[in-house]
Amino acid sequence: MIGQRVGVRTGVYVGVAPGVNEDEIWDAPGTGDGPGEMIAAPMTASSFLLTTGRNATHAYTCQEASGNLIDQIGSMNLVAAGGPAYSVTVPGWTRKGVGFNRTNSQGFSVGAGVGPNPTATPVAMLIYFTTRGLVGANQLLMISDGGPNAWATYLDQSGVLSTFCGAAINSGAVNHQDGAVHALLGTYDPAGTINRYTDLERDDGTFAAGVIDGVKGIGADGTQASHVGEILAYWIMQGADAQFTALQAKTFLQSLGWAPPWAAP
Repeated sequence: MIGQRVGVRTGVYVGVAPGVNEDEIWDAPGTGDGPGEMIAAPMTASSFLLTTGRNATHAYTCQEASGNLIDQIGSMNLVAAGGPAYSVTVPGWTRKGVGFNRTNSQGFSVGAGVGPNPTATPVAMLIYFTTRGLVGANQLLMISDGGPNAWATYLDQSGVLSTFCGAAINSGAVNHQDGAVHALLGTYDPAGTINRYTDLERDDGTFAAGVIDGVKGIGADGTQASHVGEILAYWIMQGADAQFTALQAKTFLQSLGWAPPWAAP
């Protein structure tokens, strides 16, 4: 994997002709962002596949100045609600983020019947996010949210992530509010698997039946408040590309430039 990643990233750097504006290739493998420009944000189907070895069905740059988030791979644009902020500067990063400030139903999402149906197919979502403040329970990411019949990840008042799957709740132990941008990969398989992986911790979830085809997206649905912070990029995978073992999840995050410290059996 290291050889493959270096080859892809180096190849892009070498292949860029003098005078080409880096912004034109910013999301290609090898043109990184963040500290040391080491984090990739591939926003085309081909660059995502080259970088990670997986197919994404939807991708969102989160760089819009207003309006909805435009799907870069598919045709599922995410509808804005609740007055999110746009073009928010994130220290240490060139790319900006869409911002949230703990407002009820503030976010970008689609409803039931649109996009991947988690009752019928595995779904995985990846976001790059940061947290500016901690106030109560804050909704962050939704594979499906419909009240108790949900798969949704929250950030609590201590910076710890918790995922709700039907009636089951699994909570991590690491504070993600440290001024840095973090990666969060959430996976759900209706066959009976739910997990959450970040660049800081691995959290094997507790599966519970009852998840429905509900609201999908970032931020909060109509029953919760959004988190306080930004999201800088967002991808959705489904089917076989959304199924991860712990080792595959770690390798996936490493291919994007992250360095998760947790063990993967």
